[in-house]
Amino acid sequence: MHVEDVMHKVEIIDENADVKAAADLMAKKQIGSLVVVGKEKVVGIVTERDFLECFARFGKGESKKLKVKDIMSKNVITITPDALLEDAAALMTRHKVKRLPVVKDGLLVGIITASDVIANAKSLGELSLF
Repeated sequence: MHVEDVMHKVEIIDENADVKAAADLMAKKQIGSLVVVGKEKVVGIVTERDFLECFARFGKGESKKLKVKDIMSKNVITITPDALLEDAAALMTRHKVKRLPVVKDGLLVGIITASDVIANAKSLGELSLF
C-alpha cells in the first residue's frame, strides 16, 4: 500500500499568521497540526507539542505576540505519494515525528500520520500487535 492510498487533506497556515489564529484553526478543525507555508512552499509544521512548548516557555501573554514561524518546527521531513507505508513508518521512526507532509513535484498534496500508518497496516495484516 502506498502513502497516496491513505493520506488525507492537509490544513495549511501562513508562516506570518498569529499563533492564536493557528490554535483557533486547529481547534476548529479538531486536528493536531498545521503545515506552515511561505512563498507557496512548505517551510515548517506546527503541532500541539509546539504550542505546549510555546505556552510553557512564554506564557499566555507573550504567546499572543508570536507568529507561527516563531514556534514551528522548521526541519520538516516530507514524503512522496508513491512511497510505501513502510517507508513512511521508517521515516517517522528515524526522525521521531508523527506526521509527514506529502509533497509531489514540489507541491503539498496531503499529509499522513502515524495513526494512518498503523490503522492501514493492521487492516492489511502487516502489523501484528499480539
